[in-house]
Amino acid sequence: MKPASCYVAVTDMEKSLLFYGKVFDRLPAHIDDRYSYFDLDGFSFGLYNWKYDTQTRIIGNNTVLCLKTNDIQAEYDRLFDLAPMIDDGIMSIKTIQLFQFKDLDGNLIEIFQDNS
Repeated sequence: MKPASCYVAVTDMEKSLLFYGKVFDRLPAHIDDRYSYFDLDGFSFGLYNWKYDTQTRIIGNNTVLCLKTNDIQAEYDRLFDLAPMIDDGIMSIKTIQLFQFKDLDGNLIEIFQDNS
């Protein structure tokens, strides 16, 4: 097996598409009122509009999206104004540097660089 996709529940598809378009620095591969997604080089990251189904969904803080970068400072600077930071800047844990922020629905996003 290999990971193919993940998705988060969102409350406002239009705003979430704009937000993640800026995070990923690309346009979505597919837009729909119920489910839209971004193609991240063969990995699909989806946005699910929970209002379309009758099942109860937990919105926010139900997943952590981890994105790898080769330039942690550049990504921190680029994303700083997009979303409220929930950390004290870039943290270092052994050979990893990372920072975290939340999307519009409270889902945690982590950007990391492996310096090993």
